[in-house]
Amino acid sequence: MLAALALVVAVLVTRRIRATARTSARRAMVLTATLLAAFFAALAVAVGTHWAPLIAIDTSMVTAGHAALLAHPGVAAAARVVTDLGSPVAVDVVTVVVCVVLAVRGRWVPVVALAVARLGELGCETLVKHLLARPRPSLEPALTTASGFSFPSGHAGGTAAVYGAIALLALGRPHSPPRGARGRGSPGKRIGTWAVVIAVVATTAVASSRVLLGVHYPSDVVAGVILGLAWALLACAVAAPLTAALTEGGRRLRRARAGTNDSGPTLSRSSFVVGPWWADETEHRQRVRGAIRSDQRAAAHPYPAAVG
Repeated sequence: MLAALALVVAVLVTRRIRATARTSARRAMVLTATLLAAFFAALAVAVGTHWAPLIAIDTSMVTAGHAALLAHPGVAAAARVVTDLGSPVAVDVVTVVVCVVLAVRGRWVPVVALAVARLGELGCETLVKHLLARPRPSLEPALTTASGFSFPSGHAGGTAAVYGAIALLALGRPHSPPRGARGRGSPGKRIGTWAVVIAVVATTAVASSRVLLGVHYPSDVVAGVILGLAWALLACAVAAPLTAALTEGGRRLRRARAGTNDSGPTLSRSSFVVGPWWADETEHRQRVRGAIRSDQRAAAHPYPAAVG
């Protein structure tokens, strides 16, 4: 219920801000991430204070899920496979592979966004786990093995952070349909739609498998999903300015080492934009090309034509 309420509030706030000012999309993402963080904090307080209604729901649901898997060995085997796909090792492999592919193509904003989302989620998850030190469910017979503390779920959090960031970046790509393809969805839009579907299905499946296998309480996986989504939104919001700052800092350092004061062309945030949520990369490039063509025409015709 907390997760559903958080998502509803996030969608309403994001739509409201984007409707009033489309240029404030970054602020909308930061605000949505803040709201999700507030829900995560409330859930952590409820777990830390051993709130009786939450503990009762957690215990009854994890016991029922464990019993259901014991009665269906085939479902239990599928749950083990799904939960392995959301393991920290699998999530890290996906993150590294996607970052390498993007780096080879020179798309540094998504690389920074994925790195921030994964590292931020992992750091917060580890800190909260050691602060609350919630023990895992103790059910017999055990369907799988798990170590460490229970709240929040690292499997659910890592999957939501990485796949959520990938979906947001895919949605933020500039979509320009080919000529003669009016009325049909562009390949970019289809990629974004499929990225969202995969992110939702993967996160839901991994989170459910952790509860069914009896290694996490429902509140653990809900908190993990909320934490992962918050870091995905925050990472996508800060990726473009952070990349611009890092790149400009590297250029200044290289100029200082070379002993030159030539500042060269400055790098703006729009140089690192990946889609309409942060800015419109296609529109920015068109403006730059138009300005260059205007300068070229002015240089070719320095004097105005005489009027007869």
